[in-house]
Amino acid sequence: MYSILIADDETIITNGIKNLIESACPELAIKGVFNDGEALLEALKKSPPDIVITDICMPIESGMSVAEYVYKEHLSTRVIFISGYQHFEYAKQALSYHISSYVVKPFKSSQLIE
Repeated sequence: MYSILIADDETIITNGIKNLIESACPELAIKGVFNDGEALLEALKKSPPDIVITDICMPIESGMSVAEYVYKEHLSTRVIFISGYQHFEYAKQALSYHISSYVVKPFKSSQLIE
């Protein structure tokens, strides 16, 4: 079983992702759902999951900070960004942290499951 953390500053998004994963991916155990990057980062430091799904722009700490931490600490955690932003600079920076995927909001359930 793989562990996963989910973060987005919009509760409706985190709840939707949580429900989608619970129904479509029984091999994933959701270990936490957060509405800011700081709480996500603290959970990540305590017990790194296999996968993090995070928004890029969130209060206090960004998803980009989370990806940077995973990269610099050489964690095996895969980071998937979900974002309403299609800016090239975000994508370029995300690539430098070797993220696994960049999904643009609004997205179809199948895009995230892939």
